[in-house]
Amino acid sequence: MMLVSEENITEESLANSVMQAEQTSRLMEDQVAAVAEELDMLASSQPSEFSPSHIWTLLKAIRVQQQMLDLYNPTLVAEPATSCL
Repeated sequence: MMLVSEENITEESLANSVMQAEQTSRLMEDQVAAVAEELDMLASSQPSEFSPSHIWTLLKAIRVQQQMLDLYNPTLVAEPATSCL
């Protein structure tokens, strides 16, 4: 993040960036864990029990995975993520 920003890097800005990165990482880890748990429950259900809520679970999983990929895309780093599940 610091490398692609046009700000002057100072000790304070570096500390703030590290703190922000840690918070984002924890948030994404929590989201991934929650979605993984939902997918595990979905996988353990019988195909005949499939319902519309399962589609929403799959869509959430896709969205969380996209957010994780966006973290590693250098063109999107400068734009903070505004929505989380």
